[in-house]
Amino acid sequence: MITPVELIGFFSQITNWLISIKNSVRVNREEYENILTLIYTAANETKHYIAQQKNGKPRDEEKEMRLSEMWMRAGVKVRRLDFDFGERLLLKADYWANPDSWTVKQINDAGIELDRVLKNAREIM
Repeated sequence: MITPVELIGFFSQITNWLISIKNSVRVNREEYENILTLIYTAANETKHYIAQQKNGKPRDEEKEMRLSEMWMRAGVKVRRLDFDFGERLLLKADYWANPDSWTVKQINDAGIELDRVLKNAREIM
């Protein structure tokens, strides 16, 4: 049988555990906002690059590599919140590392089209 002293100690440990979770949520909120910033920065840079291409500007392999790096950083961070979404962002990084090797079907099957990625980012907000 549990004594009152043991019960008080047990509840004290639970209280300390809950306080520690609450404090880590504050830290995670800042990290969470940083992750969203990474996603939206990569998305905005991608939109801008695509718009330039549609307006006749030639491909820029250095810019594509920077986009790949941006999506890679976002994907690595997102995996902490949502592993599957993070993996898709890493696939988006792979796409930008070599866009010519991807078909439209592969992009759609991987779920890495920009509108879909942005929709998913809003869902985790």
